[in-house]
Amino acid sequence: MLLVTSPRRTGGAVQRNRFRRRVRMAFLAGVEPLLNLPWVVWVRPGRTAPPLDTISFQVIESQLQLALQRLPALDTP
Repeated sequence: MLLVTSPRRTGGAVQRNRFRRRVRMAFLAGVEPLLNLPWVVWVRPGRTAPPLDTISFQVIESQLQLALQRLPALDTP
């Protein structure tokens, strides 16, 4: 499950919606390690993030991949 939030202070509606679409597409491109696993991934821009319309798809994709790599394996206690 993917949850994406983008507060109003991060930009206008067009920029927030574009950011959410980009995050959703990056997530779908790299979701294979999470298939059939009970994870919830919550994405939101940080307080010091640049304006949403300046964040490229490649940056979103690479940051999401870094976050997904940090998830613990399910076979560890």
